[in-house]
Amino acid sequence: MMSNFLRYAGIPESKSPHLLRHTHAVLQLKAGVDIKTVSTRLGHKNINITANTYLHVTATHEQNSLE
Repeated sequence: MMSNFLRYAGIPESKSPHLLRHTHAVLQLKAGVDIKTVSTRLGHKNINITANTYLHVTATHEQNSLE
């Protein structure tokens, strides 16, 4: 079933659900969704897990955009 969704979306089937989850979280944060909402949506126990996992990615992306 997952392969059908990936194919429909034009995403290579080699992409794992974990990668899609990670991408979803980063895109939410980049779009300005507050970290508490992202954390809840991902099912994290607290926002520290979300912050430690994802905020460095968005900060690195922003820094690279400035260079």
